[in-house]
Amino acid sequence: MGPDFLYIGCQKAGSRWLYDQLAAHEAFWMPPTKEFHYFNGYEVAGRVVRGLYKAQRAESTASRKRGFLKKLLTRKDTSRRQAFIDQVRAGDGGKMNLDWYASLFRWKGDRLSGDITPDYAILSTHTISLITSRFPQLRCILFVRDPVARVWSYACMAQRRGERRVPQDWPEMVSFLRDERVAARSYPSRIFARWRDHVPADRIFVGFFDQLASQPDVLRADVLRFLGAGSSPPGIDAGLDQKRTQARIPCPPDMQQRLADWFADELHACAATFGGPATLWPLRYGLTSGAAPAGGRSTGDRVLW
Repeated sequence: MGPDFLYIGCQKAGSRWLYDQLAAHEAFWMPPTKEFHYFNGYEVAGRVVRGLYKAQRAESTASRKRGFLKKLLTRKDTSRRQAFIDQVRAGDGGKMNLDWYASLFRWKGDRLSGDITPDYAILSTHTISLITSRFPQLRCILFVRDPVARVWSYACMAQRRGERRVPQDWPEMVSFLRDERVAARSYPSRIFARWRDHVPADRIFVGFFDQLASQPDVLRADVLRFLGAGSSPPGIDAGLDQKRTQARIPCPPDMQQRLADWFADELHACAATFGGPATLWPLRYGLTSGAAPAGGRSTGDRVLW
């Protein structure tokens, strides 16, 4: 028993979309809150309870969300959901306990289930080793996004949350980029490399935010096949909610180019590592194209390692 899959990053690359698609699919039982943060030091019970309250608030506005939550709630097994919440509230004994974590997924029954926490992108190699040793059949999903666009979207989110304002000039942006919380999440090729050292090649799925924006139905079908759920019809519209993903504040052209220069090496590394749409990321900012994919098998707009 345990999760069938983990979402291992990146943040601001489509994890909410992924959770919504799987939660509405008949082959999955997804926990009532999107993110656990179990392995990266957050207090789990509080996250689950807050996530549940957020879902309940959203439920009241379901009619303004294309009926998604209304459709989802008609399928939910409320007894399992409540049992899961009760177990989380009871706690794990105050320290990382992989057996307790695995037992959370007994409520899935014969369905597929997983943990979609973008911050697993920043886990240490030691923690990754512990997880993959305990769950050797685990599958991993990594959604990647152009680092320039991703970090600007992250900055806009931080301002919306009241954590800090969007950097107003380059020195302020440099300070932002050097923040450990920002830097650790901003290099998808490094995130991939840490997990790839511990997860077999055929158990990591790399999806592109670019494809999520242009062909969400194709990306959805690819994810379902990877997880062993076939290609059953969607429970909800697979289209991306552009209002949730577009930056609320446009990135000034000068700032964008400076960010591209800052991430130049990473843009080339992503092109070489992931292939597909990532090969266009350096060209997007006038940088010389990086090397061809190194080791990955490109299939359309996805890479299966």
